[in-house]
Amino acid sequence: MLVDSTSSAIAGAMDNLNRRLRQLDEEIKLDQEGQAEYENFLRRLNARKDELKARVARNQAWNDHVTKELGPFLDKYAVLCKDIEQLYGRAKEKHAQGIQLLVDQFNYHESYKRWFDTFTGIPYKPA
Repeated sequence: MLVDSTSSAIAGAMDNLNRRLRQLDEEIKLDQEGQAEYENFLRRLNARKDELKARVARNQAWNDHVTKELGPFLDKYAVLCKDIEQLYGRAKEKHAQGIQLLVDQFNYHESYKRWFDTFTGIPYKPA
């Protein structure tokens, strides 16, 4: 009877240990799958990082090239803008003088046309 009791206890302990071992094996398998998934994700992130670094390098090289090549054109554009600003300023002055000539010589009124005016024109003042 003592042997039966001991063997039953040992068999129960073995069953518990086997069940626990299967449970641990399942957990290990799930952990390995999770680790593989994590490593795959990390590998994709590293590939994306390398791709972005290469893209940044290409864009920086393009920017350096464009800056070097367009520098003289940008300087010339700035000079042209200043020249145009001066020319437009003179054109506005001449336009104002022309309007004043119309007012003095032909009784032109900028704001409205009077019924007795013989001059026809559209008021315009450059900005």
